[in-house]
Amino acid sequence: MVSMGMEASGQRFALEHDATNKDLSSEQDGSQWTKVCTGTIDCENWEKSVTDLRGNNIIIEKPGYLNTIETTKNNYNNKKNQIRKIEITGQASMIYEYDEMGVQIKSGLDVDNNNHIDNDLEDRINEEDWQYVYIDVTWWHESKKIVYAKKYEAYSSTTNTVRKQESYY
Repeated sequence: MVSMGMEASGQRFALEHDATNKDLSSEQDGSQWTKVCTGTIDCENWEKSVTDLRGNNIIIEKPGYLNTIETTKNNYNNKKNQIRKIEITGQASMIYEYDEMGVQIKSGLDVDNNNHIDNDLEDRINEEDWQYVYIDVTWWHESKKIVYAKKYEAYSSTTNTVRKQESYY
């Protein structure tokens, strides 16, 4: 069954219903959203996801603690690799940043609530870095875990360093 409607903003939408209690809609910008209800008839447990034209999940919403809505926002580069993720829970948001290949390189608790990870403010940040190092005629893959632990200071501390010997056959 398909229903047509108009939101208060004047934007038209198409709503599709099926037996699994799932709502589907397309927006004018080409994005689509799906809302799936599970459990009781009044839809206490639900999840709404919005996908862009490429099929990437850009927003996911679901019920949170004490009647809040938990929201996850994802950003992607033009290669479909995720470059940023924000989890909004009603408290300080968790933000994840990724490199061009979609590998997570930084995460942080957004204490100052400005939707950015700031090394020199209140945010609690974890970073991962890697490089190849040449030591004693051998190449090593070195990875580091770094934290910014002090409030209002941009100085980092390395909490873990791991080296794996590279072997070429």
